[in-house]
Amino acid sequence: MKGLIKPSSLSAFQVMYQGCLKTLKTMVMSYIFSCFIVLSFIMEGKPVDIKTHVGLPQQNAGVRQLTPEETEILLFIREQQWMTSDVCNYFLVIYPMPEFQQIGLSNLNQSEVAHSLLIKNQIKDPVIPHFPGRYSNSGITVQYNNLTSNGKTSQAEALLSCFDLGEYNLYRYLQFKPKVANPDLLNLLSILIRCTQDHIRALYKQANERKLTFSPQYISRAQLDSILMKPQGWDQNSQQPSAKP
Repeated sequence: MKGLIKPSSLSAFQVMYQGCLKTLKTMVMSYIFSCFIVLSFIMEGKPVDIKTHVGLPQQNAGVRQLTPEETEILLFIREQQWMTSDVCNYFLVIYPMPEFQQIGLSNLNQSEVAHSLLIKNQIKDPVIPHFPGRYSNSGITVQYNNLTSNGKTSQAEALLSCFDLGEYNLYRYLQFKPKVANPDLLNLLSILIRCTQDHIRALYKQANERKLTFSPQYISRAQLDSILMKPQGWDQNSQQPSAKP
């Protein structure tokens, strides 16, 4: 039976410093990703605003524009996914668990998919420049502060915090899906739902091995049990969030 990993003997400054290094790496990855997107525009003969890295509008492009509500959903996804990655990277510095690294990288990749949709739809990116704990959405900033504050006390609390975050993300994305008609955004939501369920299963497995107990806060226990019974990669697209009894 695995025991709890003791927090590494790092000072608050060291944790902040290593967290900043990880963030710098993610920012470099994001910049490289943006360059590839700009290059793809150029290769396709599409005009690009070099300052904003946004493809300029073209006549008869035939691209369905996002509605205001879809735009807000996309902006939320972009920041929420990066915040989730930031939280995992924060915990990874203190508790070197592969789950934190894998989930953090997965959420960063999904955030970059959202970034590509922002570019495609000529929407300003709310994330760049980015610093952990600072987000244009104040609610996301509060969430980051609460999660890291709770999780830094012990590995058990870090696991619980990541589980709560994954459960919250799943609940929101299931809520968003009926409100979206744009095919690109619908596809992204499907990926997010599937991946978030995978993350929940991975975290639950680690918690179960350590005899920790999760209490669902945003979805029902029946819905959580249904997720846990499915194999990794199962897509629960059709199931809507149910209220906790």
